[in-house]
Amino acid sequence: MRRRALLALTPAVLAGCLSESDSTPANSGGKNYTAPSDVHVYDDLKEMPEPPESVDRDSAQAYVEMYEEHRIHNELLGEDTSEDHEGHVGIGDDRDVVELDINPIEIELLREAGHGYYFITSISGRAEHWCEDESPRGGEKREDEAGDEEYGHGCGSSTGINNHTIVHFVGSNFHMRIPYNWYTCAGTDDPYRSSDDAENVEISERDSAAQLQVYNVIGDEYKVDVTVRFTDDSQPEEVCSETVGTPPSLAVLSNLVQRRGTYEVEAKLETGSTETFEWEIASDTAASWTGTSTSCRDRLRGEHRTEETDEQ
Repeated sequence: MRRRALLALTPAVLAGCLSESDSTPANSGGKNYTAPSDVHVYDDLKEMPEPPESVDRDSAQAYVEMYEEHRIHNELLGEDTSEDHEGHVGIGDDRDVVELDINPIEIELLREAGHGYYFITSISGRAEHWCEDESPRGGEKREDEAGDEEYGHGCGSSTGINNHTIVHFVGSNFHMRIPYNWYTCAGTDDPYRSSDDAENVEISERDSAAQLQVYNVIGDEYKVDVTVRFTDDSQPEEVCSETVGTPPSLAVLSNLVQRRGTYEVEAKLETGSTETFEWEIASDTAASWTGTSTSCRDRLRGEHRTEETDEQ
């Protein structure tokens, strides 16, 4: 239990929205964060788009791209989005932004289904704030325009945000965003592996064995029974069997398998709806956490990706 609790806490540091600064008033502690009138300040918040009424892959992807680009733009300008986006800690920052740099979004289609589209995105950016230290400590004494003495020098102030590994579902007039920063954790203490090390994926000290995710993209409460079996031997061998609850929207079954080969994943809802798919571990290095996932809506839908590796 202790190990699982620790795993559940780590995303607050490793994923979701990372900010180097907490909410900071415009003028505090002798530091002035309000730019002079002759300095350009970024203060134009972007309107958040609405999901398309008629959805296809192109319209769904264009919507997700705009949504994430507008969202991080507004976050870097200090907009507090915590009330509108579950699991996200808003910034609520009123320092003047004088430089704004947003990296191009990375987006990939995870799966096309009859009712919509699943995407995964990553986007990051940085805002530089106007900052001038007006306190006597360390500053050079100077005269202002009126001839009065004042202290002041530049001081570093910036905010960096990395909204990475975000899963989106887009349907007609519907969008759900699931950040990898609030989830329940299950799994095994020791991954399934072969006694012959040559048959196992090599894992570094900072990595874990391949894992599964269960997503809830509709919001209703579900319990899901997930069973994983190794099928390359003559007699299938059960590797893991877990029951997970879907609130919050993501459950992670961690540290499951290290042995190369083919696995059968069976996911079953309380309603009796069952999804079974094949999962292959073939890479020489450990698959990243996005390697395989199981999404659930009104019925379970399997999603698997076998070739992605984590090189970060």
